[in-house]
Amino acid sequence: MIGALKWVGRSHRRMSRIPELFLFLLGAAVAFAQLPIGTISGTVRDSICAAIPGATVEVLNRETGLTRATQTSGNGRYALLALPAGVYEVKAEAAFFRSEIQQGLRLEVTQEAVRNFTLPVRSVQETVTVTQPPGFAGPFTWCSQRGAPTVGMPARQPWARRIPTGT
Repeated sequence: MIGALKWVGRSHRRMSRIPELFLFLLGAAVAFAQLPIGTISGTVRDSICAAIPGATVEVLNRETGLTRATQTSGNGRYALLALPAGVYEVKAEAAFFRSEIQQGLRLEVTQEAVRNFTLPVRSVQETVTVTQPPGFAGPFTWCSQRGAPTVGMPARQPWARRIPTGT
């Protein structure tokens, strides 16, 4: 019987610590809520309002040098959580689109700043330069007597006269 009372006494001591634990966790939650942090979120879309999945969104705090980056989800949304309060530069970029930078975003404590981006399609210009190696007498284009371009080799070459033409 005495052993049973000792066990009940230990259990009672453990139970008396639950309010202490609750108060500690409540204090930690309140302290976390007081941290000087905020959130930047939004969407990245193209010029016809279609979402751009996989776009990179990067923030830079010019005062501290802190940078963070994330990728947009399938619906073009992004969120950068737990950012210290300060002034930020937010940049969005994606393949085949021009990047966009929004500067001077002042993020306050517990603020959720929303910054949406509309990225225009980047124009693609490609130049192809074809050069003929020295001494190459291969196929080329010339104008026939009628003015229409013809591709082939002139039959003046001695080896070209020996090629059967099927006639």
